[in-house]
Amino acid sequence: MSEARRSDLLRDWAVDLAIASVCAIFFGLIGPFGSYLNGPTWQRVVFQLACFLPGTLLFGSLIRVVLRLRLNPAMTWMSIFLGVVILNAPFQIWVVSIAVSIWPFLKILRPLDWYLQGLITALPIVLGFTFLMQARLHRRQQAKEAGEAPPTAFGLLGAPPSAVLCLQMEDHYVRVRTAGSYG
Repeated sequence: MSEARRSDLLRDWAVDLAIASVCAIFFGLIGPFGSYLNGPTWQRVVFQLACFLPGTLLFGSLIRVVLRLRLNPAMTWMSIFLGVVILNAPFQIWVVSIAVSIWPFLKILRPLDWYLQGLITALPIVLGFTFLMQARLHRRQQAKEAGEAPPTAFGLLGAPPSAVLCLQMEDHYVRVRTAGSYG
């Protein structure tokens, strides 16, 4: 794997996990499915974080694998939908174990209740993340086709700000001069 691809992958996962954390905090605050009755806000937030972060790793991997297959759009969406339906079952074992350890009275819920709640929650979130990942891939593909180098860690200049000696204006262009650019 190239260094640029590895960097993109790590950055994408970091963004996805950050978005998942924000979603988890939001869900913890609003308490969906009556969970606002389960206990204090901090418990709900901890529970949602314990669900969203592993869920993002699980379902995010599913999305990445399916998108990497480059299927036609109908097959892509069908594969992601079926993947969520299938992966939701083992994922709910994790969710139930956490929920029941925090709130023992939740043992009264049936496995089908847990599964359906998880599915209702996971499907729109996975669809949203799929759109996000497709937009990233599309943007990178456009940059590649245009022959543009993607931005580096130093930004579009290609040099750290400390290495820039001067900026030279030429019509509507700006030439960045560094110690290495003088010849």
